[in-house]
Amino acid sequence: MKRLLFAFIFITSAIPCFAATFYVDGASLGGVCSDSNNGTALTTPFCTLSRGMAVAVAGDTGNVRTATYNSGTTFFSPANSGTVASPITFQNYLNETPTLTRTATSDETNYVIDTNARSHLIIR
Repeated sequence: MKRLLFAFIFITSAIPCFAATFYVDGASLGGVCSDSNNGTALTTPFCTLSRGMAVAVAGDTGNVRTATYNSGTTFFSPANSGTVASPITFQNYLNETPTLTRTATSDETNYVIDTNARSHLIIR
């Protein structure tokens, strides 16, 4: 029994973790969006880019569909960093054109994504 348990632990620990692909579709173009969806299919997308940035971990790719995503008075900010071998990627889905905006505040900075203290991110 101990040998069988050891073999199971050894084999399952050797299985690599795979990166996830998720979808953000604020306009519900492919399916009804909800931030409580799993986001892993075009038919079950997240609604907000903020939700996608909250769940993304090293190796993940977020496909962002055409819609206007407004971060309010804060910035879109990824919760995690990627790694050298497994960056986190946020990209437009196919040839679609998502728009990222931020409500103007007194500081009037001209960016909408805050990557401070995060590394190995690809945004395209």
